[in-house]
Amino acid sequence: FFVLNHVALFPEENWPQEIVVNGSVLMAGKKMSKSMGNIIPLRDAVRKYGADPIRLTILISAELLQDADFNIEAINGIKNKLESMCENCTKTKAQEIPELEPEDKWIFSVLQNLASNVSQSMDKIRLREALHHILYDFDSELQWYLKRAKSKQRTNISGILHKILSSRVLMLSPFAPHIAEEMWEKLGNSELASKSVWPSSVEIEIDSKSIQTETLLKSIIDDINNIL
Repeated sequence: FFVLNHVALFPEENWPQEIVVNGSVLMAGKKMSKSMGNIIPLRDAVRKYGADPIRLTILISAELLQDADFNIEAINGIKNKLESMCENCTKTKAQEIPELEPEDKWIFSVLQNLASNVSQSMDKIRLREALHHILYDFDSELQWYLKRAKSKQRTNISGILHKILSSRVLMLSPFAPHIAEEMWEKLGNSELASKSVWPSSVEIEIDSKSIQTETLLKSIIDDINNIL
């Protein structure tokens, strides 16, 4: 009926391209059941934790065809992550991006790879994978960049951090629209994040040399630390 209804009402370009089936939603690994007393009414959950943390918790716990595991610890973890990003948006100011140092070219290259990976995951409807790219996989790379900048006593990276955070917020927007708009406004933007251009993989050219250099440097430091 779903397909026939669309065919009857809409032109072909508006017909469904795919039909997605999702698994069940579990509570802490167990089937939700009134008799077990492990059901949280959706209105109560949204009121207590917020719509975006709940949405992200369900999405990030499993891919669409798998059973999603909904638990309070995961919600609090997501909520803390979003609050941390929101705080960083408040602190990070838009400034002119200086002439790029090697570590700047590297982090921008990593950012473009991130945008490409997220886009590919979304095209394949691998939403859990896309969210992991946005929220977690990039963090270790960002910490390395901050460490490199600090070692050189740089004070001119605010514009670069603003660009990085803006891109991550735009990528987060389809999954957590409410908090993403709040973050976007804190970053100093007047238009809506949902109406902004998706981070482009060709916006800043990927520097393969910088990626190889930073990878080698991290490997050398890891080897030294292991020896010591």
